[in-house]
Amino acid sequence: MADEAQVDLGTVKRLLSTEGARRELSYEQRLALQHAESFSPLTDGAHAELLKKVQAIDERISPAVCLKIIEVLPRSSEEVRALFTKERYSLETATVEKILALVEDTLP
Repeated sequence: MADEAQVDLGTVKRLLSTEGARRELSYEQRLALQHAESFSPLTDGAHAELLKKVQAIDERISPAVCLKIIEVLPRSSEEVRALFTKERYSLETATVEKILALVEDTLP
């Protein structure tokens, strides 16, 4: 069985584009590439930079939630808090504001 890892949409876009240049992609892979191209306004470098910055805000933020923040790019405190509904802690207002500021600074 292949190893599984969570990756951001920028990485998906890069990997599938590279693989598509080498061979014909399957139907599911073409759909995944189309989704990544449609819903990922950030470059691969911007994804990686934002991921590091979000992880640095609060050590309690899991890698999975960090990736969700990068995918959704929340623009309001309600959207940020919705991403944390399954977590066992709630974020302070200052942390939410830091996340929103990072997202705002990263958007093209």
